[in-house]
Amino acid sequence: MRFFFLISILLSSVAYGQDTSIVVMDTLPIQELKAVDVITAISIRMETPRYRIMREKEIQDLQANDVGEILQKLEGVNLKSYGGLGGLKTISVRSLGSQHSAIVIDGFSVQNSQTGQVNLSQIQTNNLEMIALGVGEQAGFLVPVSAQIAGNNVSLQTFEMSFPSNEDSLKIRASSRIGSFGQFSGYGAAKVKIKKGFISGFGNYRIANGQYAYQIQNGIETQSAIRSNNDYQDQYFGGVAGYKFKKDVRARVSYKQSKIDQGLPGAVILYNNSADERLLTANQSINSDVKFRIGDGIYARIYANGNTNSMRYFDPTYFNAAGELDITYFNRVLNTGFIAQGHVVKGSEHKYNRSFYFGAEGGLSDLKSSDTLFANPLRKQVSGIVGARLGFGHIKFRGHLSSQFVNESNASGEDGKNVISVNPYLSLETRESNWFYARHRIWYRNSLRVPSFNELYYNNIGNTQLDPERANQFGYNFSMFPMDRKGRLISITSGLYFNRITDKIIAIPTQNLFTWSIQNVGIVHAYGGEVAVSTRLALGTKKQLIVSSSINYSFQRSLDMSDADHPTYQHQIAYIPMHTGNVDVSVSYKKFGGKVTNYLISKRYSLNENNLANEIAGFAITDFSLFYQFEFKKKQSIRLQIQLKNAFNKSYSYIRSFIMPGRNYLISINYAFN
Repeated sequence: MRFFFLISILLSSVAYGQDTSIVVMDTLPIQELKAVDVITAISIRMETPRYRIMREKEIQDLQANDVGEILQKLEGVNLKSYGGLGGLKTISVRSLGSQHSAIVIDGFSVQNSQTGQVNLSQIQTNNLEMIALGVGEQAGFLVPVSAQIAGNNVSLQTFEMSFPSNEDSLKIRASSRIGSFGQFSGYGAAKVKIKKGFISGFGNYRIANGQYAYQIQNGIETQSAIRSNNDYQDQYFGGVAGYKFKKDVRARVSYKQSKIDQGLPGAVILYNNSADERLLTANQSINSDVKFRIGDGIYARIYANGNTNSMRYFDPTYFNAAGELDITYFNRVLNTGFIAQGHVVKGSEHKYNRSFYFGAEGGLSDLKSSDTLFANPLRKQVSGIVGARLGFGHIKFRGHLSSQFVNESNASGEDGKNVISVNPYLSLETRESNWFYARHRIWYRNSLRVPSFNELYYNNIGNTQLDPERANQFGYNFSMFPMDRKGRLISITSGLYFNRITDKIIAIPTQNLFTWSIQNVGIVHAYGGEVAVSTRLALGTKKQLIVSSSINYSFQRSLDMSDADHPTYQHQIAYIPMHTGNVDVSVSYKKFGGKVTNYLISKRYSLNENNLANEIAGFAITDFSLFYQFEFKKKQSIRLQIQLKNAFNKSYSYIRSFIMPGRNYLISINYAFN
């Protein structure tokens, strides 16, 4: 039974689960540098109508265990978490699933064609310099074509992959964390400038026993227990080399490897607290790219990357003839392509008012398995994009056409359907005025996601006749960034949207709970609104007392519109809350500071049928943190931070029966040599 539960996790994006993937940023768009430079100077989050940015200072203040914990702080993002450290974490953005978004790290796509999703809990945060969430448009410059044509994306930029400035010959980062439930981690990285190039090396180690106490309601009684088989251990290391061949040519190559060994605690079930399954994961990636400039106005990038993912599931007490279940899956993905962007110069004032971009990308992916009954699929993909950005006075037009071709073949059975699609994107946006930064934006995007290998080919479940899942997104956004010269600042961002998802891929039980059918029968209408307000106030004669706040709220209605005769018609989609919000306040004086963070989520339903039996209670979680930063000698600093998480010991869960940790602490020490 636990094995079938594991498969349900692997297929979680199928059964109306709304997850999102991730992208790691290369460089911000040239035309946005004016606004970004302002934000860097005042160390406050930047919100634009197209993407949202969290910079290193805010990421460091949160001291999150993984990227999933950070992303839930952004409006419109909904986290699904199956446990603490190492537990599966995915997100949805405006009710769109993970396969509608792209994952890129430092400008390179990270893909898993087996499951179609990435576990965010396995992406570390110690080395992050920036996170950007793109809503309707890519959050990055010269990012891969596959990322630009996705419905949403999250972009991450790391310390190790960026070229050092001319003044820096050596940069070092190191950190250590110790916390509740046997948690310990150590990270170290060094980046050395060598003439016109650089090399960097990095490594990270994390471990936790995961044995936290929890409570479960049994009728009128509350029972207490300890989470078991929840241990976690991972190792992550690699190296990067970069070189500037001449002024406008830069090349990089990197290698990364990670290994994860973790227990699978499963769902909390009354009278059954035993679990002994293991999941061992090994990932490797090789990435390389060259950026260059053609003539006076065209910037281009050629890139290639390969990822391998090995996943072994082991159940030593499985009820079969062998008395155990031991299956290994091996997924390989290779991508290569180019992307270029140019601008038309008509005077310095309008330098970036008119620009164009184009690119193409090809990819191969396959899946091998030790299970002889599993398929042997091979996928070939080609995608392309051509677009333009035009400025007319105070109006900006953005638009592109993208195309995708996917060829499916299966050496062990029936092939999946081939896919040919052309998808448009259109946007109209106002320019900021002279006295404050404010923009309106209306936009439309059509995107699709192809079925994963599990959805197409999994034993007795997969359906090779599946069509791509398609999404039509309509949105309006407004952002305002007024500021005066007395140390006061406020930024406001709001948005309204409507998403129509057709050919929704869902899993439907047929003969019994363990025999399912994957079908294109779902239609989802999702609409909602978001608002975010960030403030910063500098007090005192020397403006050394800084009070900052960040408040956001999201409203989401995600309705099942598949069948008017079905009992779930117009019911809220499973695990999509109607209300989420964050309220964060921080105070700092010179080298000392503190922060209070609050995350709120309303009730959800574990199934699409919105009744009391399927209801999951909402919750509010509060964290407290204090930090002190020591600065000594030249370019060196040590930051000590103490956190109390879930300070009021709230018993809560994102997913039914996957109870999260109660009150816990985390102590972190970060060293930087710049």
